[in-house]
Amino acid sequence: MFGVEETRFCHLCGKRISGRYFQYTNGLTVCVACERTAPRCARCNAPTPAAGARVSRKGVLLCARCVRETFACDICAEPILGSWYSFQELVATPEPRRYCAECVRDRPRCDLCQSPTGSGALTLTDGQYRCVVCASDLALGEPAIRLVYTEALAQLGRIVDAPLRHTPPLEVVSRRRMGETRRVYAREAGLPGGAHGGVSGEDGGSMRHVLGFFVRTQGKPVIYVEAGLTRGLLLGTLAHELGHAWQSEQLGAAAGAIDPLVSEGFAEWIAYHTLMARGLRTLATRARERQDIYGRGLERLLAIERERGRAEALRVARVGRV
Repeated sequence: MFGVEETRFCHLCGKRISGRYFQYTNGLTVCVACERTAPRCARCNAPTPAAGARVSRKGVLLCARCVRETFACDICAEPILGSWYSFQELVATPEPRRYCAECVRDRPRCDLCQSPTGSGALTLTDGQYRCVVCASDLALGEPAIRLVYTEALAQLGRIVDAPLRHTPPLEVVSRRRMGETRRVYAREAGLPGGAHGGVSGEDGGSMRHVLGFFVRTQGKPVIYVEAGLTRGLLLGTLAHELGHAWQSEQLGAAAGAIDPLVSEGFAEWIAYHTLMARGLRTLATRARERQDIYGRGLERLLAIERERGRAEALRVARVGRV
């Protein structure tokens, strides 16, 4: 049997190989000279042919295979060679956004989702940042916010078995004003009806970014909500505060003695059902992952509803304890 000796050519210089050569797992055959002198892929360290290769703006070279397999940072567009970071989105995106360590470390962060900000980001009048995705779905201006409030009221009416007798007036405030309002009512703790705050996912230890706040003092209810929220986050926040308003009406003078787990759990339960009804499943289910009083309270109310029905969950809300 006769055979023909295989002739090898270098994939980089195209010359015929005689003697030693290097074979890479990606099928690349390289002569000794090119092995010594050819530029190498920053990811796999293989000598890199020009075909299909890419050099980033910062001079990072990737071979064709690594171009296909390497994520690029959603801010700077540079290939991510090490660890990458992602954050919980408030607005649905086709693919998760990924960020390099440098952008996470050095760029301003969105005050809602905590993602680093880049091109297309928005700075609000109070100095807060909104990333390009959050900025694409903000409810800006009184008419847009009032429209979402109307929707939250309508959803509340579909969930509870008795109407809200008095619709709380809505005050749209800056983040700074929200903090001042909370401090005022904290000093006045013990007034009839009390006060309840709805919080976002931002958690700075003992300090939280409060997005909404319900208070009833001297028989007069009011809901405060922060300006510059995405529509989904605004809807969930307003639904949460309306849950407090409804429960406060049902309990009357006994509202001050309510179990905090039931109070915040019921408000989150209202927000959960409101968001689910609007198809905002990601925002709705995110609350169930929390381990604080909001997440634990929501799970308690959902368990009661699942085991004994919605009427029992509403009864628990009316008495203020399990």
